[in-house]
Amino acid sequence: MTLVKFKPAHTSFAHSFSPLFESMWGNALTDVRGRDNSTTVPAVNIAEHQDAFLIELAAPGLGKDKFNISIKANAAGHNVLTIRAENSQTAETNTEANGTENVSKAPRYTRREFSYSSFERSFTLPTTVDADGILANYQDGVLLVNIPKREEAKTKEPRTITIS
Repeated sequence: MTLVKFKPAHTSFAHSFSPLFESMWGNALTDVRGRDNSTTVPAVNIAEHQDAFLIELAAPGLGKDKFNISIKANAAGHNVLTIRAENSQTAETNTEANGTENVSKAPRYTRREFSYSSFERSFTLPTTVDADGILANYQDGVLLVNIPKREEAKTKEPRTITIS
């Protein structure tokens, strides 16, 4: 009996030819530190609190200067919060041939690799938020975006009415 490796039918065209390219050039989707350079969209947590919404976006390895956060009204008149980030890196490796014969004519090999990654996430904001009060903070690889609610949209504690 012959065992055949299972490959799901939904694999992408690029992944189908991945072994061919890896054998010729190495894994082109992995940078010099072994990280995957394929396009990914960062994970997001959205929490609703009594007085605000909180967006947590996982983007480790980026500096806060790499982010661009903007708010723009869409065609329907709703505010859309967009978070963008771009990052580029360059690594260079120089080696010279090690040999005792004809060292002056030894070839010099240079390999220069660069990586570029970017992402964009957009969120339609409810009409109950105060778009002018939005604050963002980047710490320990997580971008925190605090979106305050308008005063009339905040949930209020139940009020006890005394009977006289």
